[in-house]
Amino acid sequence: AYTDSMNASVLQATQLADIERVTIGLGSRFNRVNADDRFGTVTRLGLNVPVIRMGLPLPGQGGLGFGFVANRSTQWTVNRSWRGDEDYRENIEREGTLFSVPIQVGYRFFDRLGVGAGMHFRGGSVRIRYDVGEYDRLRQVITRFLQREIRDDTYSGWSPEISMALTDLGPLSLAGFWMPEYEADVDVAQATLRDPVDQPDRRTDTMPQRLGVGMRLGLPARFSLGADFTFEEWSAYEGRSFTYDADGNFDPGGVALPMKDERTIRLGVERESVRRGLRYTLPLRLGFYMRDWHYQVLGNDLTEWGVTLGSGLALRGGLARIDFSAGYSQTGSLDDNGVNESIWTIVFSVAGGERWY
Repeated sequence: AYTDSMNASVLQATQLADIERVTIGLGSRFNRVNADDRFGTVTRLGLNVPVIRMGLPLPGQGGLGFGFVANRSTQWTVNRSWRGDEDYRENIEREGTLFSVPIQVGYRFFDRLGVGAGMHFRGGSVRIRYDVGEYDRLRQVITRFLQREIRDDTYSGWSPEISMALTDLGPLSLAGFWMPEYEADVDVAQATLRDPVDQPDRRTDTMPQRLGVGMRLGLPARFSLGADFTFEEWSAYEGRSFTYDADGNFDPGGVALPMKDERTIRLGVERESVRRGLRYTLPLRLGFYMRDWHYQVLGNDLTEWGVTLGSGLALRGGLARIDFSAGYSQTGSLDDNGVNESIWTIVFSVAGGERWY
């Protein structure tokens, strides 16, 4: 349950019912990732494609919204070495970018009930690279490949959304959304060691439903407490994935391994800003989250946790605002997953309103 109706990172349709002017929100994220595995530490720097959101007020207490969100999936590499007649090495690498374009409408009734609906176009591509071959331990390179596989999956599909919010129930506000499962068309291109020419193919994946609920509780001295829970039913996913056969050999033509449901819990405390004369005081936000990912690495569950600290600045008498936060998170475990990522994050969001009509 959010108090920021036009924070660019918040894409629940009921938020649109609160806007009074044409509003544009822009947000971006900078990451510094330290990835540790058995071979050492690699540092990566990245700037995410900006999140964009635009809202238009509608007659009554309503709003129409558009947006663009691009999320680079976590890039990971799994390595396995063993000895037989020769030394062997196996590498699996996964990376990709997925994006969403939401089209939403929200209305408020009886001042307390907010109802929203929308359609989200989801697209993007994921690449998986698989290599196995004879391995030179001294130079740490594969000297002769026995199998190579590169596969690109390009996704496209529409996901509906229904959301609802109840506000000012005494000090309590509640919100929730539901996005049912949908089918995504997937264009496939792959190349192998034996056949380096791309082999076009197409399939349809059943993507999981998503639902979330949140609450906000007002406290004395302008403080408030918030909590959100998000659930994604990846155990119902039907599609294609890199798998192993019963003998433990890599099977690029196999069906997807069963995945687990993904759950995310977020907790936060906020001290809200107030207007004093021509200025606003600075808000203060402190948050914590924990996520159980929907897939496993090295046969073990993958867990992510993080903390955030943020504030904001009101501009133009409250018609515009800048929000910023810094965070630290960890994903995976060296002991359980063979890799651990420590991530420092800076998030920046700006929103401004204009009276166009």
